[in-house]
Amino acid sequence: MRFVFDRQKGSKKKLNSYLQFPENLDMSMYLKKPMGSLLYVLSAVLIHRGPSAYSGHYVAHICDSTTSTWYKFNDETVEKMEGKKLKLGTEEDVDDGNTKNKPKRVSKGFLVSNNAYMLVYTEAKQEKEQNSTEKKNNESGAKTDMEWVLPERLNNLLKTEDQNFEDWVKEINETKAVTAEIGKAHQQEMVILYSMLFDTEDASYEFITSDWLVRWLNSEVIPVDNSAVVCPHGKLNPDFLPQTK
Repeated sequence: MRFVFDRQKGSKKKLNSYLQFPENLDMSMYLKKPMGSLLYVLSAVLIHRGPSAYSGHYVAHICDSTTSTWYKFNDETVEKMEGKKLKLGTEEDVDDGNTKNKPKRVSKGFLVSNNAYMLVYTEAKQEKEQNSTEKKNNESGAKTDMEWVLPERLNNLLKTEDQNFEDWVKEINETKAVTAEIGKAHQQEMVILYSMLFDTEDASYEFITSDWLVRWLNSEVIPVDNSAVVCPHGKLNPDFLPQTK
């Protein structure tokens, strides 16, 4: 188990110990069956990246049983794993520095990992029959598409999640619409306020900032500077109207 309870700290922790696991697993000796009668083949490895038991990232190495090709699944990214000796159950881009307990030698037919979280094995007989059936179908030109039927509980869960997503999208769109209407109303208000500044087109007005007026009333003689309240076009910015006289 990768996650255990630490009695001293009173919390869960992750074990980063190295683990060796076989590519082919014979369970016959444990079930008192003839040797070689219960063979299983490694078909997937689930990996937990990160030092904590409370957070991290999951990556999966999964084998395509029809081609015996391994693929790496990392969120929405799927990559084909290539090379003569695949490093299943390990992530080369993650180096936690834990090499103290790493085995110097790995037995033939075994793999080693310090972040493999779950191993999936497929019965060799079942895999062989599946490959044989698919091969015959391909040779005969028969369709190999299968119609998958989800359990009712899982199907209802997916429907609920889909509906929640649709409701969330609807809420976001409604919020955007309300925000847009508020923005338009504010813009129209600014237009009205700006149009009220002048009685006629020929009227002449001068604006000064309230700050300058206060300083002038305190007998401080300084040049008039309205640069702080004008827009890039050289006109009064309506947003600074309360700061002018």
